[in-house]
Amino acid sequence: MLHERYAPGADSGEEFTHTAQEAGMVITGMVEVVVGNQERILNPGDGYCFDSRLPHRF
Repeated sequence: MLHERYAPGADSGEEFTHTAQEAGMVITGMVEVVVGNQERILNPGDGYCFDSRLPHRF
């Protein structure tokens, strides 16, 4: 489970991969999560979990 903070308008850059599982939950604000060809906008209370061997970005 990740604990991260992103400034408004921030971007993690190009899609990347690594060997792990990745999970998180939005506490405040919103974040766009892109995994493979799926894009989702997450709001407070929403969470995510995915195989980070898939290309992803925030």
